Amino acid sequence: MTKNKNSNTPQPYCFGLDGERRIVMARRKDLESLKSLRELRERFISVAVDLFHQRGYTDTSVRDMLRLVHSAHSVFYTCFRDKSELLYVIVSRTARELIERLRRIATQTQDPAEAISEMLQEQAKVVVEKEKQIKIMLEEAHHLKKYKKRLICFQQIICRIYQIQFGKLKESGKLEADPCAQASLAAYMIDWFYRWHKCEKKDLELAVLTAKRLLLP
Repeated sequence: MTKNKNSNTPQPYCFGLDGERRIVMARRKDLESLKSLRELRERFISVAVDLFHQRGYTDTSVRDMLRLVHSAHSVFYTCFRDKSELLYVIVSRTARELIERLRRIATQTQDPAEAISEMLQEQAKVVVEKEKQIKIMLEEAHHLKKYKKRLICFQQIICRIYQIQFGKLKESGKLEADPCAQASLAAYMIDWFYRWHKCEKKDLELAVLTAKRLLLP
């Protein structure tokens, strides 16, 4: 807890919607409690990933999480405004990691066709490495109505990363299709990869190869 300059009343720590803590006027003696809160917050996120993956968002209660974390309601609501913010943190972290990985490939790869190919491969890797989080992002994000604009923004960023690469192919005369349409299809592939992985329980190599044949000239 922290205190306002003009008041002796302790003020709670605040948590940003991007998953990073914003601290209100923290002091040195607060650091130990801050570390503890940070650890508890990560513990809540870890437990929520497991429960949302197993039961779904609707069938998981805050009480269920408290039992596993061995904490109190007051601590949960210090870490998160409500259960929906916790879901948003999970979804946004997953989306941001995917965006960062795609941007890295787009920046480091000169040939646009090669960049698109590697980005599709990267989406498949994320599906396998973050299977629980991807399931939550694709199947539970519809509960986040008040964060709808933020979620759409993530989708637009991913489409834009692909659109730039397809645009380069168009300019070089190697692509006849509309870059925007191709980018939308490429961004949607993470959903398709997840469905493939979920139903087939096989390696995603064939799915990635099919996506490349569909999207690339």
